[in-house]
Amino acid sequence: MTKEIVRLEDMPSTITVSELPRVIIVPNPRDRKVVITPEESGIDEEQVFTSDCLPDEILYKFLGMVQYPDGSYYPKYVANVVTSQELGLKGKEGAENSVEVMNKIVFGLTWQKGMLRAKSVKKSDLKFFDYEKECFKYWLASPGVVIDDSLCGFGPGAVFNGRAETGGGLFGSNGDSYDFWLGIRPVMLLASKIQMDKLPLVEL
Repeated sequence: MTKEIVRLEDMPSTITVSELPRVIIVPNPRDRKVVITPEESGIDEEQVFTSDCLPDEILYKFLGMVQYPDGSYYPKYVANVVTSQELGLKGKEGAENSVEVMNKIVFGLTWQKGMLRAKSVKKSDLKFFDYEKECFKYWLASPGVVIDDSLCGFGPGAVFNGRAETGGGLFGSNGDSYDFWLGIRPVMLLASKIQMDKLPLVEL
């Protein structure tokens, strides 16, 4: 990678692997608002997320490449920050709608020109960066089930100060509901198509 840091607006529509930057600086679009209803979260009141829960400039670090069905590749990045406002989820509604709600918040607050996708980080993303060395607490957009001797717990996964939980905790098979509050961590897929570097030809 030849460049360490590049601004989102300076990213070209096509790029080679060797040119992929390690860090992208993404401006906060500002004046955005996302409302999460009680029906979506299971919490008894509306939750309003605004642009103020993210910094003016958001640093994203490189995760890897994503291949589309047509064979093309695009780079994926994870934000180096979580929302300062926490998302509350509770019970069956929170467990069932969690992934959609997380992605709704990220898309609403961060989507802009230069992005192909904007979603919440999920469990499979964790293997591509050193989350264990961080001190963040955030939801994972990955449903999970925890089973013990007496019941099953359903809900999304989460990261607590470098420790990843597989899921569960919002809704139990015994009918009990629980609420938890955690931040949201954005990821993005850049609209910069990757051209695989061509190897030089040599004569025999």
